[in-house]
Parts: sequence; C-alpha cells; structure tokens
Amino acid sequence: MAMATGFFVHGDVALNYRVDGNGPQKLVCIHGVGSYLEAWRGVVARLPDQFTVLTFDLRGHGGSARIKGRYEIDDFVGDTLALADHAGFARFHLAGFSLGGLIAQRLALTHPDRLQKLVLLATVAGRLPEERQAVLRRLAALTASQPSAHHAASLSR
Repeated sequence: MAMATGFFVHGDVALNYRVDGNGPQKLVCIHGVGSYLEAWRGVVARLPDQFTVLTFDLRGHGGSARIKGRYEIDDFVGDTLALADHAGFARFHLAGFSLGGLIAQRLALTHPDRLQKLVLLATVAGRLPEERQAVLRRLAALTASQPSAHHAASLSR
C-alpha cells in the first residue's frame, strides 16, 4: 500500500509520484522511456520493511505533465532531486532502468553527495552507431504505437 501519492510541481512540470514502504533506507527508482512508475511495482512489493521507495513518472510519461520543447537529461536530474527533497530523501540509493539509468548516471556524476548506492539496469554510458539506430527505431515504434506496447517490450529486455 502506498504511503503517499500525488503530484509535485517542479518548475513548469507536475510530476506524478508515489512513496511506498516504511523501511529505514531510502530508494529512488527511475523508469525508462515509454514506461511509468508502475514498472517498479514488483521491486517495491519486495522491499517494504527495508526501504522507503520513491517512484515517479518522468516528465512526459504516465501521469506527469507533458510540456512542449526538448527534454534534457539535466531536466530529469533536477526533477528527481526536487522530488527527493520533497519526499525528505536527503541521501538515498538510486536505481535507474534504461533512460532512468542514464539519468541516474548523470545524477551520480553531478551530485555524488546525495547517493549511497547506484544501481544501473539495462542502460549504457555511450552508444555505437548501430545501437543509436536501434534506439531510433524503438522511438519510431513508440511514436507509432501505444505506450503500453513499448512498456511491455521494455520490461522484457
């Protein structure tokens, strides 16, 4: 059961979030492209006594606001830190999947004092030209189909 759910406004974006569990350790989980906070449901269900877990929908995803313009990794990092502050997570463990892992890497590089441990899942630090083309094909498929189909494909990876 969720301890807290709601929206938090950071700058020009409203972020949909949820805090679960009542463990002494803090954990922030960041999902990948085309996904949403529910992607972490199975993880969250296994940790309620060890962790208090913050999950949220990235800007442009799930229940969070879709704002016009380009989204930069540093925008996502700022959203994550502002939301962590709102939830009372001064220092925390951080897990990121795919795009969430890219965001987590940037956060770790720019704010190492905020992190206790970093977990990167199905993410990269750089891409070869072939890998970049594969990402662009997935983006085109996401644009042409339902987000739920992309979410299922992401979880299968």
